[in-house]
Amino acid sequence: MVYLIEGGRAKRGLNLGPLRHTRSGDPGPVHGSPAVAAAVLTRPVIGLDRRAGTWWSVMLADRDNRLVPNLDFYAADDDWAAVVESVFELGLFRVFESDSEPGRELREFRVAADIATAPQGRHLELFVVGSGPEPTVSRIDLSADSPGDPTFRHCCEGWGLVQLYYGGPFGTRELRWSHTNHNSAKRAATWAAAVPRLGDPAAWDWAAVTSASGRLNRVIRRMAVSRIGSHPVLPHAGRLIADGGLRHEYGTGVHATPSHG
Repeated sequence: MVYLIEGGRAKRGLNLGPLRHTRSGDPGPVHGSPAVAAAVLTRPVIGLDRRAGTWWSVMLADRDNRLVPNLDFYAADDDWAAVVESVFELGLFRVFESDSEPGRELREFRVAADIATAPQGRHLELFVVGSGPEPTVSRIDLSADSPGDPTFRHCCEGWGLVQLYYGGPFGTRELRWSHTNHNSAKRAATWAAAVPRLGDPAAWDWAAVTSASGRLNRVIRRMAVSRIGSHPVLPHAGRLIADGGLRHEYGTGVHATPSHG
């Protein structure tokens, strides 16, 4: 199959303009004020207004974000389970929800099987054991639409945490990137004053974070059966792409139809 990569590789980075939502089931882009910026600094890719519990796309002048290590890859169905199994097999990480369910405490996962059944198990924060301070669990107050609705949730934060997010199918005509990413020491130091609750980025062993992240990325690359541009395609994703006739890569994934932008 020939893939058409439209407009070159879509770049990730808060300095590169509004970002699309990457959580399956989310609506299209929403634009927010740079006032929410301080809330997104520990997660290089996705913006979150922690006060309202709302996902935003944010534009910031953040040149260092281009330097953070990441891997965008295509995964579907059992591919995600295989990636999660590999995380535990490496023995390098403790694994947390990125965000808890509303009204619940944040979960740490001890085995891969727990993630498969967890509502929040497709957006994970990986703590490289021995690399730095314990992850910070922050409470986010939510606006309740009606009596009895949850009024809070929790998020997992830390300068040296590694994000592992599942993109997966979006409807039947798009497969979105899954990805790994984490801060660099330089970027964390640049933004440390904006998020003092996370402490000094110098307390992290950045070489250990980068080494563990790199090992995980190499494992994922070895799972691939093909590539679209620079993006590894895992086995189940490959079948979904072929069966769905997904041939056009743009934005944050591969699509059945060309871009009209």
